Amino acid sequence: MLKAGYANETRTKVIFNQKGLDIIKADPALKESIIQYINTPINAEDIFKSYPRVGSGNNSIVHSSEGVAIKISTGSTGYLAYKHNTYIAPENLLVQSQFLNLLDERLTMVDEETIAVPEQYLALKTAHGNFLSLHENLFSLESLFDWIIKNQLTYEEELELNTAIKSDLNRKLGFTSLRYGLNDLGIRKNDRLRAKNIMIPLNSSDPLTAKKTIIDQPSRGVTNLIGGIVDNTIFQMRKNTFASLEELFDS
Repeated sequence: MLKAGYANETRTKVIFNQKGLDIIKADPALKESIIQYINTPINAEDIFKSYPRVGSGNNSIVHSSEGVAIKISTGSTGYLAYKHNTYIAPENLLVQSQFLNLLDERLTMVDEETIAVPEQYLALKTAHGNFLSLHENLFSLESLFDWIIKNQLTYEEELELNTAIKSDLNRKLGFTSLRYGLNDLGIRKNDRLRAKNIMIPLNSSDPLTAKKTIIDQPSRGVTNLIGGIVDNTIFQMRKNTFASLEELFDS
């Protein structure tokens, strides 16, 4: 279960579980990097430049450390900020982590073993409006998009596969209203499945039957806005207050 926290000294909002705290405690260099990130107002993402980079998206970049993924979202991370050379509002990783954690709980509740989400350990928002999250490193997986490119599917074959997977996900997620929060997949719309946000095991022979891991939801739109309001309510009702980051990370 994720808990909510607030570090008064740095005005940092955090959600976390014990595994997330244990990961930070076991890696002093990571702990120091996170503290520096929290205290850096401009180009905070530079703090993690020395960490292996494993992915990027429209609004974020992902690094890794000792088997954990470090996702960072600021106004200057990701493809959109680079393309337009301007500040782009970051992803709300607090909402994202809480949503994925809740989706994981629902999938577990109904014993749905063919769909997964990465385990969430910790997410935070700094006083400067930057976000960071720690979650399960998906190094044994690849995106459906990469699989399609690697296997040189024709345009028609890609459309057929995406349509089949989209239909399968809609059917299997029909039990939960949380499917309406999957607003960055395209599964409820007339547009194509967003294949970069579906992960499958490396070297899968058939993506349709392979176990699928959903990432980066929700990241935009009305669902994200509503999630932000709920997120703030949860923090006011359930937050644990800490004097400092050290007290939080050592709790």
